[in-house]
Amino acid sequence: MTLKKKVKNILRDYHKFNNIKNAFYKFNNYFPITIIDFCGKNNSYNEKYIDFTPCEYWGRKEKDSVINKVFNYYNNYFRQNKLNQKDKISTQQLFKSFKRSSNLQELKNIIEEILSDKDFLKLEWPIVPVHGDLGFHNILLAESQLYFIDWEDWGKHILFYDLLNMMFFEYAFHGDNTYIKKFIRGHYDEEFESIFKVMDIKYKHNMKMKYFTLFLVERMLSEKKMNADHLPRMHNLCLECIKELVRLQN
Repeated sequence: MTLKKKVKNILRDYHKFNNIKNAFYKFNNYFPITIIDFCGKNNSYNEKYIDFTPCEYWGRKEKDSVINKVFNYYNNYFRQNKLNQKDKISTQQLFKSFKRSSNLQELKNIIEEILSDKDFLKLEWPIVPVHGDLGFHNILLAESQLYFIDWEDWGKHILFYDLLNMMFFEYAFHGDNTYIKKFIRGHYDEEFESIFKVMDIKYKHNMKMKYFTLFLVERMLSEKKMNADHLPRMHNLCLECIKELVRLQN
């Protein structure tokens, strides 16, 4: 009999332990997760040992494959949870909250210019439980199998938050504009159309800049809540991302 290898994690922070535990029970039926079980006595949990390839060594082929699989997982997750999504927030509400949190006038001006359409400001978005910090760095790739890890920042966000965060992370922290370019130029239109349709929202091809900007607004609001000391840096990263999106769109 061959024993399966496990990895034991012991956390000092009970709040973090509890977040991971709650995430496991909420998402385990929809996403492949490495966690096996929990022990509340010492804030520990066991994970499957995965012989994975670190994302730093992925080529373009692996990254493209991962993104396509992530779209499939999220599409399935939203389909199975559609009836449970009752919370909504409007573009106007998110933008007002952002304006109160930022002192960078250039950033506020450019976002206001992009989101100023009255109809878009009135749109209400489903707020859904998602990973909250999704990127290649929080995915393990073992041959062709994915595993989603580090769920402690999960929470309720607009439906496309995680998907656009993956693309933003690659540009903001690795200088790779490949995926924001693919998004703004329509490469992922079919995937987003499918996800929007699940939530009874019409995906409009000419609003991709607005969608991404709205995501960035919520990304900055999340940063303020989770890591306020890094907020000025996040404001600057988001400003640079918007400028790059404008350049790519033209």
